[in-house]
Amino acid sequence: MKTKLVFYGLVILGFFSSCDNTETTFDSAFPKKNKDLTTILGNEITIKRKTDTLYLNISSDKNFNLITYKTGDTLFYGSVSKYRGLYYLSEKIREGYYFIYAVKISDKLITGLGSDWSQMCSAEEEIKKGNFKKLLIYMNSDTTIIRLHPFKDDMKNMYNVIIDKITPDTILQKQELISTNYNIQPFDLEEMELIQKVYPNPTQDYITVDIQNSGILNYQIENLSGTIISQGKLAEKSTKIDLTKLQAGMYILTIINTSLNQKESVKIIKKK
Repeated sequence: MKTKLVFYGLVILGFFSSCDNTETTFDSAFPKKNKDLTTILGNEITIKRKTDTLYLNISSDKNFNLITYKTGDTLFYGSVSKYRGLYYLSEKIREGYYFIYAVKISDKLITGLGSDWSQMCSAEEEIKKGNFKKLLIYMNSDTTIIRLHPFKDDMKNMYNVIIDKITPDTILQKQELISTNYNIQPFDLEEMELIQKVYPNPTQDYITVDIQNSGILNYQIENLSGTIISQGKLAEKSTKIDLTKLQAGMYILTIINTSLNQKESVKIIKKK
């Protein structure tokens, strides 16, 4: 597979040792809007990777994110999308040709950042094994050229396999641009990993919370001052929560997987 170095949007193709002398690329970026990474990681972040400490700067605009080392060299330039708990980083190689790789971010860990080449190699291996066939749109007879299309659910399934094989890095420090108690992002169900659906929202009495996978999760409901006013467990894939005693207004519903240290929050509205 061909690799590349990226410098502020200038793409240089380098023909280094490849996975299997195969060029594997996607025909488009991941099909979701770009997210501003500075609202997630801040504009400066320090990461511990084995014995190395990485000092990174992040800048973002509507369409792109740029991650650079302190030296000014570029680690990533492209769009970042979130789908079902993973961030997908799309790098444009040339018109109609993209590398896409996944990054997983939790409170203190980040997995996969900067591993575009190795993840594309892993994707190539999965395709050659006959896995995730829906992603494949073209492969020549000697398998030296593979073209893929980023169908969201199949990307999630493939990159969950790939990301689980990567050792996480530790986030030592990040300089936040936005400081809030909840870090609530716009309510996009496709970005959620724990929550499948919350409905009806707004509501006058009850909400139903559907979770994506079976298991016992906790929930809590807070007012906008941060006071917990209701909490409990979600023991089923679909759970109804009584809001009849709440005053009309906006609240924060947080779903918590304590075993994996995961949290997802959405705004809910209680009507009069």
